[in-house]
Amino acid sequence: MNERSRGWRRWVAGAAFLMAVGFLSTRTCRSESASAEIRFRVGDAGARLERLDAELYRPGEQDVLGYYRRFYDRAGGSRAEAGRWPLRADAGMYRMVIDLTTQTGKVRVERGLEIQDRAVITIDLQRDLERDLAR
Repeated sequence: MNERSRGWRRWVAGAAFLMAVGFLSTRTCRSESASAEIRFRVGDAGARLERLDAELYRPGEQDVLGYYRRFYDRAGGSRAEAGRWPLRADAGMYRMVIDLTTQTGKVRVERGLEIQDRAVITIDLQRDLERDLAR
């Protein structure tokens, strides 16, 4: 076999190998990533809601992976559903810290949640707000 054709075959084989590895790695990364929507339910207590802040963490870690903030009119507050947060993250378990600012003070709530692809996750905050209003 000619030395020149052997070199050409090695180059083509190496390029094909790198392309195959690149293709497989993009497919693997896409399959781990999930699109989800998080909804915050506040019920009638949302009428006194002024601000909602939510931070997403991996369990046991301190780095914020995602952040959601929404302000509400002091006169009208929020409807029964305070917001929708479209989120893209790896599928798995997470921890969410939610700060609610009302006309009477602040409420901090922590919830665990599991993110799966195409999931709609509703976090019920109504009783936490009602407890704050009862103080």
